[in-house]
Amino acid sequence: MPRTVRHPHAFPNLSKRQNDAMLPHKTYMQLAFLELERARHEKERELVHNRLKAIEARIRQIESQKAELLASVAEQEGKGDPCASNVGNKEASPNSSNAGLEFKY
Repeated sequence: MPRTVRHPHAFPNLSKRQNDAMLPHKTYMQLAFLELERARHEKERELVHNRLKAIEARIRQIESQKAELLASVAEQEGKGDPCASNVGNKEASPNSSNAGLEFKY
């Protein structure tokens, strides 16, 4: 009786029969990668939160400095300081013109 030679692809292969859920090392690696991604996103969120707090603190600092400057300008206008009272006054200097600044070299 002649023997029939079968192709190697015709033999059942155990690796093709296994489901991905049956491979514990593959599931473990997927879980590990998900945990690493989660940790990276949490760190990124923390850095963004700290950056926003720093920006908000700087905005508050700018507002307080602005209020101090406006208060000092208002105080100087009340005292009659000539430098402060001439700000925005067109009649302050006799040689003022509507053309803007003029430089003579």
